[in-house]
Amino acid sequence: ALTFSQNGEQLIVGGYHELTVWNPVDGALVRRIKNVGQRTYALQYSPDGSLLAVGCGAPGQLGEARIFDPVNGELKMVLGTTSDVVLDVAFNPKGDRIAVAAADGVIGIYEVASGELQLTITSHSDWVMAIAWNSDGTRLASASRDKTSKVFDVSNGELVVTYAGHGQPVKGVFFHPKGEDLFSSGSDNKIHRWKIADGKKSAEVGLGGEVFKLSSGAGFFFATSA
Repeated sequence: ALTFSQNGEQLIVGGYHELTVWNPVDGALVRRIKNVGQRTYALQYSPDGSLLAVGCGAPGQLGEARIFDPVNGELKMVLGTTSDVVLDVAFNPKGDRIAVAAADGVIGIYEVASGELQLTITSHSDWVMAIAWNSDGTRLASASRDKTSKVFDVSNGELVVTYAGHGQPVKGVFFHPKGEDLFSSGSDNKIHRWKIADGKKSAEVGLGGEVFKLSSGAGFFFATSA
């Protein structure tokens, strides 16, 4: 996993029990952040840039989300400790809640200030590969190896809709900015666009191989593919 700092002046990269921080202008190593899980699967800054969430763990043994001060590398808290790796982390738009998705099929939603667990979502039967919030923070979307993408109401954790159109493991999700449609990607080598209201596909785009996580920026969303 890797992510740019919000001002673009640093690139944070997951390593073995550490994160490395680089200057993207000249490629110089700025510093190392230690006290990280064996493998890092997800990195995300909080909306105000004051915290860095790391989804990490040792496959088949341990998973957790670790929250760091990205400036000095101080470990602020550990969330979502589970029996297998944490595959994705996502702050809500306000930055006061964080969702943690793991290979045990569980999604946990935590209050950032206290680290307290607010919701546990157990709707998936296999690894939860990716999660995404909608623009107002009222819904959370998920992508799972159980071949479904789902949308949940985060006020109570209730399932809003399930989409099973890929027929293969789903590895990425992204809300359309208007919030009425969702994009999902997976092992069928496609990105699907589907309506949250009825769970029906409205469009698809084929890529040359398996399509992994979806990310956004600058008015676009981006797909990584094999």
